[in-house]
Amino acid sequence: MTSSTDVIQVTNVSPSASSEQMKTLFGFLGKIEELRLFPPE
Repeated sequence: MTSSTDVIQVTNVSPSASSEQMKTLFGFLGKIEELRLFPPE
């Protein structure tokens, strides 16, 4: 079985955006296994 990893980097996001908001916004792309916000919450 072949597995692949896709990475998406999003810039120009409000510093007040939360992890849950990002998961809701980008969840349509598929399962989100890891999410990193910079600077960290």
